[in-house]
Amino acid sequence: MNKAQSISLVALALILSFAFYVRYLSANNGLPYLYEWDEPFISTSAVNIIKTGDINPANNPEICYGGFLRYTCAGADWIYYKYLVLSGQIADSSEIKTSMEGGFRTLSHPEFYFINRILVALLSILGVYFVFAIARALTSNAWTGVMGALFMVSFMNYFEGSIYALVNVPMTVMTLGALFFALSYLQHKNRSSLIWSFVFAGLAASTKLTGGLSPLFPVLSYLMVSRPTNIQEMKATMRALFLYGLVVLAVFLALNPNLLTDTQNYLYWNEWIIQVYKEGKGHLSREPGWEHFTYQVALMKQEAGVAMLGLGIAGFVLFFLDLGRERVGFTISRKQVELNCFLAAFPVIYLVYVTTTYRVAYARNFIVLYPFLAIYAAIGVTGLARLMISFFPKVTAPAIQWMQGLAVVVPLVIVMDDLSYMFRYARVISERKDTRTVAIDELNKIQSREIIGVPRELQFSEVDLRRLKHPYRMYSAYNIRKAFVENSIVLSGLYKSQDQSLHRLDSELNQMALNSSLLHRIDGGPIYLDTTWMAMQAPTTNPEVILLRGTTYEAAAAVPLDVLWTSSIAFFEDGRKLIGRPFLEEATYQMILNISGTPARGVYPHINIYLDGIRIKEFSCEHGNTIFPIEVNIRQRGLHRIEMEFDNDMWTASEDRNVFLSSARIFLKR
Repeated sequence: MNKAQSISLVALALILSFAFYVRYLSANNGLPYLYEWDEPFISTSAVNIIKTGDINPANNPEICYGGFLRYTCAGADWIYYKYLVLSGQIADSSEIKTSMEGGFRTLSHPEFYFINRILVALLSILGVYFVFAIARALTSNAWTGVMGALFMVSFMNYFEGSIYALVNVPMTVMTLGALFFALSYLQHKNRSSLIWSFVFAGLAASTKLTGGLSPLFPVLSYLMVSRPTNIQEMKATMRALFLYGLVVLAVFLALNPNLLTDTQNYLYWNEWIIQVYKEGKGHLSREPGWEHFTYQVALMKQEAGVAMLGLGIAGFVLFFLDLGRERVGFTISRKQVELNCFLAAFPVIYLVYVTTTYRVAYARNFIVLYPFLAIYAAIGVTGLARLMISFFPKVTAPAIQWMQGLAVVVPLVIVMDDLSYMFRYARVISERKDTRTVAIDELNKIQSREIIGVPRELQFSEVDLRRLKHPYRMYSAYNIRKAFVENSIVLSGLYKSQDQSLHRLDSELNQMALNSSLLHRIDGGPIYLDTTWMAMQAPTTNPEVILLRGTTYEAAAAVPLDVLWTSSIAFFEDGRKLIGRPFLEEATYQMILNISGTPARGVYPHINIYLDGIRIKEFSCEHGNTIFPIEVNIRQRGLHRIEMEFDNDMWTASEDRNVFLSSARIFLKR
């Protein structure tokens, strides 16, 4: 390895380091709140696999997303879940609350989302490396690879797609993997590379259905190497391709097992999403054909810039020439024509097929095209540099290598503004807080004793509520008058529903907030009272939060607090489960549990109640459905963990001893 090559690898390392740094800064965006519509269908789905042990997607829209990213995230989630259990932070998976079961697009442990995003970020870095390796292999020049990597890192849509657990960037990376190994097979004729190319093609198809075009790379490379000349050879080639195609099928089925276990649902929901893409159905749409095609080309021009687009076109033209030599030859060889067609086939077919078939026109669906632009733009710089060198025949080889290295300055100048903006954007995201997080910070500054009324419609994360240094109770916006009677501070929002029939209620709620004693206002956007599935699933991003004065603390403390952290808790076997994590002042409280139990052989369930790990009460459900009062002494102000244990499970052919907790309330004892 000469000095120029060593420096090129250092340059690559710096590019990859920058790419990871800005992604790492941005991976916490919004958390613990979820701003991306599609992300729960990957990340929450992966967490639900940990919770239920069922590898099939539990929610129908999840089926529309390929299994590769879901199961990869689930594997990473399982490692973190084990850490939570072993470190004593949770007892079992039942303590992980997900948005799909809870109704809110939030998660009790947003670290799962952060881990999934870092996983996608790392995959995106692999994609940048693939661009480097492909461009280097095509031109036999490491600096071309460095320029390709630099162009690739500068794309803002590739960056934005890699800071969330979404499928477009992973599908792009797997497609690049299929291209890289197909190119390796084409150049070195090693069968293992061909197999890996088919594997990556299967992974691309298993990530997103449009990745099903990626087997084009290994198929073309095999045909270009085998070059059948007669019927017998053609038949042998087709048989071999059929067998290799089974690799793609095996990978696809392994990562989408619900195609076999839940075939009807899998086919129905994938047909549904394809129809949505064809018809638009409320999404950003363009008429299939020329309108959609020119729209996407315009977006690429806007994203890449005229200079890079021009270099890409130049790269495509110059690649027909022999760029493997230090000085460009001016004859077009068959080898270069085939190689150029091999490289261009996928992006051309993909762009034409998607724009002429579908109305949905989101730019994220075309991220897979940008690596090819980066590669061609890098080839364009190298080709133009070698074209210039061809006019100076007396230049020495070492001088040529250094001149080619200096050519990196060209893409650096082109992308500098983009990289600078990306860095500033990542810094802003890393420091930005959701308005609800800011509201909790403001409440925690209050030194007096308070009980906070929190509207469910604001969708406060459990993570933020656990940080709150005051007791709180949830209320519905419809019951805001009651909230003012039961809480010393009432939170409200700016209501602006989509359904016109709710506008009168919106006005009443907003007017009530205006007429109340204002403590603090955190500016933000409106929230909806709509109960349609679409409105309830829409991400709530930075809503306005208004802090209002309610009743006195003494009056609020006389009203019981609901401790139960979920709707109900059932015990079908021995175990210890979390009841709730209330924030309590230093005082003596009365806790009321509503428990029902079923006996076996005349014996009812036996229950233990724990406060911060210490047993404070034991009893049996002797009468089936019973209200149990328990005195709770709190000696330190703060969050407290209340758990319930069932320890005498039994079942027979006709009886099953179980226990059910339907409510748990606590109030200040007088």
